[in-house]
Amino acid sequence: MILRLALLGAALFGWFYFPGIITGDAAFQFVQIRTGFINNLHPPIMAWMWQGFDLAGLHYGWFWLVPLLFYWVIAARIAQLALPRGWQQWLAFAAMTLMPPLFYIFTAIWKDSFLLVGLMLMVLACLLQAIYIAKRQNHLQDDPVQSRLVRLKWIALSLFILGIALSIAVRHNALPAILPFLMWWLWPRLQGIKNLIASGLIMLLVLAAGWGLNQVPEYRTSMWPTVGLWDLAAMSISENKLILPESAFGTENVTLEEIRREFSPLANTTLCRYIDGRGRLVACMEDLPLIRGNLLPHEAVQPLIRHWVQMIGEHPESYLAHRWRVTCYLLDLCHDPDQPGIITHPFPVEAYQGHWYEGPTAEALNIHIDSPREAAIDTSLAIRWLRFHTVLMSPWVYMLGLLSLLPLLWRKRGTRYGALGLTINTSAWLMALPLFFIVPNLQVRYLIWPICASILCLICYAASRQQE
Repeated sequence: MILRLALLGAALFGWFYFPGIITGDAAFQFVQIRTGFINNLHPPIMAWMWQGFDLAGLHYGWFWLVPLLFYWVIAARIAQLALPRGWQQWLAFAAMTLMPPLFYIFTAIWKDSFLLVGLMLMVLACLLQAIYIAKRQNHLQDDPVQSRLVRLKWIALSLFILGIALSIAVRHNALPAILPFLMWWLWPRLQGIKNLIASGLIMLLVLAAGWGLNQVPEYRTSMWPTVGLWDLAAMSISENKLILPESAFGTENVTLEEIRREFSPLANTTLCRYIDGRGRLVACMEDLPLIRGNLLPHEAVQPLIRHWVQMIGEHPESYLAHRWRVTCYLLDLCHDPDQPGIITHPFPVEAYQGHWYEGPTAEALNIHIDSPREAAIDTSLAIRWLRFHTVLMSPWVYMLGLLSLLPLLWRKRGTRYGALGLTINTSAWLMALPLFFIVPNLQVRYLIWPICASILCLICYAASRQQE
């Protein structure tokens, strides 16, 4: 029953918001798939998947529906497998699908929605594996049951591998989040230092695969210059002197007064407004066609990163003060009347009607973005209302929940659900903590896995209590 409701709920959600909101990041990749010139500024796997839908003649709204449908179905299966009673399953399913931050993710086309599906697939696979282990111990001599258990084992393994592949392909910073799942999966066979070594080796293989995937596009660039220049601008203001890189990066005409005027802790791209006539920051945006990304070519990235790291070493207090302020905004702990704070609703690209890409081949390429339904815009406004009138959109609430559940799950680590909850909790923290040092802006989507993990940990804790 709950699975049928999940399908119905996903269908209603999809009908209500179809074709989804196209944000700037999604529009950027939409241009790439129509031109065929794909770069690695965003993980290319998403552009390739989207390109498959486009070549099949499907509207991009169908691509938007894919992670939504998978997430609702996976959430239903997790609720069914983890909790025995009907009302508990319904409550868990509602919590996993109706969290306000999820409306930020699933009303728009984001790579983060695919990341969430990948990590949820790993949770589902671990639940199936736990059931397999428990049933195998109870039916050692029962051949018919053993044959069914073998199928269950291979289904769990296939979902686990698929979850890892999807997570790391769409977001490279998902790598730390998958380590606890690998250790959990290998624990029945390898324990202690052997488990850690084996998990580390698998992580290296996954990292190598992700790196190789990132080298496939013809034009390779990086998002790190914009993050580095943002940090350097913040340190320049704090130190009251310019510490931007050399003029080779196009910053020779920038003054400290201009940086003070334009800098905002809201996002790294706030500096990309004032240096040249096109309103683009030369230091982070090269004079290339839009389809090539407008970003520094790959060979120019390393000198900038070295300068960035060097300045952090020379001015650690200024850097940490900047990053602490960003962290407070990201968790929604800071409120400044002059800054909008954490971004909790997707912004559609400018001018939904007409061509977002203004190149000479726009007509031939048919790069056209439909206006999202009024329902999508209304929901964005409703989310903004939630942001200012409740704490349900504040990441600190969910992070506090994760922290509070940590000792409770530790006490239940001897049960299969307690151990899985501890694994999910650790995974969430391993993904969240590095963000405080590298996050490029204040969008709540960067913390969507820790937010969702807090609900999953609560479900696992409830299941562990009943398992006793």
